[in-house]
Amino acid sequence: MSEQTIKAPMSAWALGLAGLAPAIVFTAVALFADTPLWPHAWRFMLCYGAVILSFIGGAWWGLASAPGASGGRISLYVLAIVPAVVAAVCLIIGDWRALSAVSLAFFAALGVDARLVASGVAPGWWIRLRLPLSATMGLLHAAVAWTWATRAGGL
Repeated sequence: MSEQTIKAPMSAWALGLAGLAPAIVFTAVALFADTPLWPHAWRFMLCYGAVILSFIGGAWWGLASAPGASGGRISLYVLAIVPAVVAAVCLIIGDWRALSAVSLAFFAALGVDARLVASGVAPGWWIRLRLPLSATMGLLHAAVAWTWATRAGGL
């Protein structure tokens, strides 16, 4: 196995981790700030999660479109639009349940990422990059959803 299939590019790591920063900051605000900012933090997390899910779907589309992608492209293209559809529905719902669904979508996306690597569509390093990023986003969104639900009296 070549070094390239084992290690994700440093730029992918740097930008992926930088993409977690806003979610970490707004999760902290939602969990710990007892100010008028906390409802905005929940809304930010819902919108940011929707954007990142759409980005993940776009990455899957790009992998499906790559010259080396094997047969079954139509199923990959269909899978690639699911995160954006889920994100749009969650934005319409717009409450803690939607934020919970976004959290679950990040964990579900890991199954697709693993399948893309196993089928040779994604490089070997893909899941090692996606696992910590998607799991962190899923956990952050779950924490904010729980806080939103308990503060709003939803549970």
